[in-house]
Amino acid sequence: MPGAREFVDWLRFHDNKIVLVTGGPREVAESAMAMFDADAAYSNEFHYEDGVFTGKVTIRVSPRSKGEILRGLAARWGIGKEDILAVGDGLMDLPLLTEAGMRLAINSEGKLKDHVDFETSDFHEARRWLVGRGVLPAHPDERGGHPNP
Repeated sequence: MPGAREFVDWLRFHDNKIVLVTGGPREVAESAMAMFDADAAYSNEFHYEDGVFTGKVTIRVSPRSKGEILRGLAARWGIGKEDILAVGDGLMDLPLLTEAGMRLAINSEGKLKDHVDFETSDFHEARRWLVGRGVLPAHPDERGGHPNP
């Protein structure tokens, strides 16, 4: 998704934890975890035989468990709800979004508009909105400064 990597890099620059929670396959979550240098990833296990999907899925992430996962991580890391930013793209993310103090919808096509603080299809716009709300400061390079080495 355009701008996603820069968005995550910006969050990481400000010492935020990055967690991926998806109902998708483990392989996708692991790939995203590596790309975004995430602190954790949760996903389901899709089963294959000779490279062909068998139709069997070991469910580790359901809509309900998304909220439970977030609550557990917040407790383990000592993070309050008010300091959690959750990003969702569909109704299956509602339990996750309810556990966060700040909720964003990216590419939800209006499905989450009544459940989030901001909805967009553009991570750059989401970042500008968060900066404008004072949630996180702009990256020093955006103000003409340079991050400390």
